[in-house]
Amino acid sequence: MRKKEIIVIHSTLFCIKRLFELAGISKFQAYKELGVFPSHIHKSKLHHKKAIMLICIELLKFLSPQNVEDAQLILEEISTE
Repeated sequence: MRKKEIIVIHSTLFCIKRLFELAGISKFQAYKELGVFPSHIHKSKLHHKKAIMLICIELLKFLSPQNVEDAQLILEEISTE
């Protein structure tokens, strides 16, 4: 997948993240600590993939808690690329 496409996905998930935060459902602390936002187009594709996975993990905690471990394994794989 191209970097531009990764950033589009990141932007979309960022909007969903904001909706969850406004509803008071989640804090997305790990994502905030990473400090990579969709507007940071100078960051690497890998950084944006990590940001995407951190948002997904937090969403899974609310939507499907049993799948969180699988998502964390994917994040670890991305980190070793």
